Amino acid sequence: MPRGLPVVIPIKLKDGLVSAFKNLAEKKGSFILDSGDGFSKEGKYSFAGLNPLHTFSSAGGFVTIDGHTAIDNPFLSLQRFINISNGLTGDPYLPFAGGMVGFVSFEWGSAKGNMASNSNVPDVYFGMYDTVVTYDHLEGTAWVSSLGLKEDGSEDASLAKTRADELAALLYSSDNANFKSFLCYPPLYGNHPIISTLTKDKFISGFNELKGVKKLPLFAQQFVSPTHKSPWQVYLDLRSKNQATFAGYINCGDFHILSASRTCLVKVSGGNVNLRPVKGSRGKTADKDEDSKRINELVHGEEVQASHRYLVADIMKNLHGVCDSKSVSAEDVAHIESDNRAHHLVSAISGRKKSGSTALDCLLSVLPVVSDGDIAPIISRVEGAPRNVYTGTVGYIGCNGIAEFNSAYRTLVFKDTIGYLHAGTEVGLDADLTMPHKIYINGKLVPENSAFISVFDRSYLYGEGVFETMRAYKGRPAFCDMHYHRLKSNCEKLKIELPVDEYAFERDVIKTINANKVKEAYVRVNVSLIGLSVGFARPPKTKTNFTIFAKPFIGRPDAVYRNGAKVALIESVFADDPEVAEIKSTNYLTKMIARREALDKKSDEGLFQSRDGFILEGTATNLFAVKKGRLFTPPLSDGCLPGITR
Repeated sequence: MPRGLPVVIPIKLKDGLVSAFKNLAEKKGSFILDSGDGFSKEGKYSFAGLNPLHTFSSAGGFVTIDGHTAIDNPFLSLQRFINISNGLTGDPYLPFAGGMVGFVSFEWGSAKGNMASNSNVPDVYFGMYDTVVTYDHLEGTAWVSSLGLKEDGSEDASLAKTRADELAALLYSSDNANFKSFLCYPPLYGNHPIISTLTKDKFISGFNELKGVKKLPLFAQQFVSPTHKSPWQVYLDLRSKNQATFAGYINCGDFHILSASRTCLVKVSGGNVNLRPVKGSRGKTADKDEDSKRINELVHGEEVQASHRYLVADIMKNLHGVCDSKSVSAEDVAHIESDNRAHHLVSAISGRKKSGSTALDCLLSVLPVVSDGDIAPIISRVEGAPRNVYTGTVGYIGCNGIAEFNSAYRTLVFKDTIGYLHAGTEVGLDADLTMPHKIYINGKLVPENSAFISVFDRSYLYGEGVFETMRAYKGRPAFCDMHYHRLKSNCEKLKIELPVDEYAFERDVIKTINANKVKEAYVRVNVSLIGLSVGFARPPKTKTNFTIFAKPFIGRPDAVYRNGAKVALIESVFADDPEVAEIKSTNYLTKMIARREALDKKSDEGLFQSRDGFILEGTATNLFAVKKGRLFTPPLSDGCLPGITR
């Protein structure tokens, strides 16, 4: 290790790094990895640099290094390029004292470079920086560091001192000067059009095609708009409205990358690999009640929870290739995190990196999973325009082996006074852009937005109703006769008239399934009393509401079937008494309390116990045990629902 390297100079930036960077922003090769103005644990440091010693970019099968283009394997070429900084002298106190800064596109990350490019910018870009500034948001201090890297790859302390002084001087002058743009952009008058690359019909067609491909894939459309503002001015506008912990700005010469991501995709440090994947989001509103409803949808929604946990399982599986398998674990699975724009489902995943794995290996092992790279060919076809850096990643790999990359949402490409940005939406199986779902109510199929029952319905007022849930396979309800007879028995116990016979019951269920065009379906049938006013006494000649709805079935994540489910013993409530438990009534309060306790305990299911301490059933499952080749299940007399599976 050369003595005196890296050279580190403390500097004072009175207005912070972003202000000091303003006159550097329009210089080719400049970058800032920006953690915002508000301090957070994940965003303690921001970094900036200028004048990369070397640059790498790839488009299709062509690789360009320092301006020279050749046909080569892009993935292997990138590995060799990143190795330039391996073994260089790092600083024990600064997380990034020099190394690689750049981005990997969605398409390139999904295919590891094995693709043909049709984008107007490269698919991957990195610059090698040996002189950078680090800004500590907690302390309000900054340091310029330089490795003093020469053309032959050796390090020189005197050269490092010169480069550090030059960057410090530029930052000082910028911090104390009024901003003047180095570039003149032609003025544009009037309202700038925002153009989508998809027509309405193509958007609906693509949206519907992605349904069922996998759990909650992201469908994005590209928008294009000209502007008279410089790229740095656009970035500052973006930053003022949407400060983010993992934001960034990279001036690549003839194009710029502007990112305002809140999410760290992967961090590699000290041999540890950490990820915080996000899957499932709901926009924030000023209405507190509506906000609570949206958070509740994330916490308790079966489809979004299953999708998130499926993603976590896939990431952990891919990490086994680059980490010690025994070290890979997940914590705080599917918990809520909020920013100024939205609420998100987030998990924490970690592992211990194998000795032969590089930071690039770790990044490319998880990027395709997080960004739906497994269905990249379908996405590229239905979206009609390359995503490029959107849902790809922006970040750095330091010479000390520390690496940090974001998930590049809220990210745009700026080229030739035109901004290219994407907006995405998660595609749920029960989503339909062309028609509302149909609900069966008392003999009629009506759109869901027109499906109403009276506020005096006694199921709504007192839980005085019964229901059945069943699975449909290939459009046919399973065990329909058994569900009908249980429903009829429960109606008799509550003295509710069931308005259909067994034949009409199955006919109406199938009619509802077909009307909603679902084959693998979850079906629910409700029977409740129509009340005339509030009061315990039933009115004479009480009629019933008979309703059916069907929606696409979302099973548990595959990992649950492979590895088993995590269950928790319910402690907040006991199971209902046998006389009540045997009725599948619309008064589901006990099970809802138990279900929330199970989710709070980060479990897939909760197990009820009787007041005598016996395990009875799950909140939505039957319980079985196998012992010496014999199958056991708790007796109904202890307080179990007589499940159809039993």
